[in-house]
Amino acid sequence: MGPYVDYMPRAVRFAPKEPAFASNGVLGMTLFLLAELMFFTGLISAYLVLRAGAGDWPPPGQPRLPVAATAFN
Repeated sequence: MGPYVDYMPRAVRFAPKEPAFASNGVLGMTLFLLAELMFFTGLISAYLVLRAGAGDWPPPGQPRLPVAATAFN
């Protein structure tokens, strides 16, 4: 007989599980919303920067299109 025949495991006590800060779904949705917020903040910021740096339209000296010819396009 081997040396492990008389081996009896001791009773194992598990520590109670601590409550989670947030569930996986709440954490995932929070990260998703924060990512979307940063994405749209970047888009709006880029629009505002480009809009502030753009010149007047149409440029001075450019001929105006005839409204009657282009209204029914």
